[in-house]
Amino acid sequence: MDAIRDPNEEIDATSPAWVFGGESVDALVAHIDAVLGCSCPVCIRHAEVHTAQSIITADGQQAEVDEVLAPLLEAMNNAGIRTTDSCQNLSEAVAQLWPERLPVLASDQSATVNYARTIATGNAFIRLRTNTAAERRFLDALARVEGVTTQQTSEVAQVDFPLTALLRLTELASNSAKEERA
Repeated sequence: MDAIRDPNEEIDATSPAWVFGGESVDALVAHIDAVLGCSCPVCIRHAEVHTAQSIITADGQQAEVDEVLAPLLEAMNNAGIRTTDSCQNLSEAVAQLWPERLPVLASDQSATVNYARTIATGNAFIRLRTNTAAERRFLDALARVEGVTTQQTSEVAQVDFPLTALLRLTELASNSAKEERA
């Protein structure tokens, strides 16, 4: 006789994706990001530290991103991988634009996805959504790239990486785009 499975043991029925549906949550997050954005000094004045380039996101929004990361972010967007924020060196940007916040960000590990490791290493980071097959494939592929670490919840992941891995990550994102079209 087969065991009876209780769906409440398999899913989090209180998660926004379950309560409202995944597409509704995605639309809400995209709308909030588009309307509010981030108003911290690091986001508002970011181009003072890192040269910016304009790209179109996977959600069709225009975004200013670090020029160094633009090819990777464009490859991710082409693969349908939705990103939410990124920086080529957050430690450097925070130190110059919001220095009093640096110790807090460097030590706060209370959230599953946080900036502590990114600040400590001086690595680049990209945050992305984790709901689609393309996003999950990309995250799975990153596990095999030296120096790359991820922090992940059911809705978002943060990828921390040295800039020396930028070309490899761009190749993986481009391959994800090819797989998505196939």
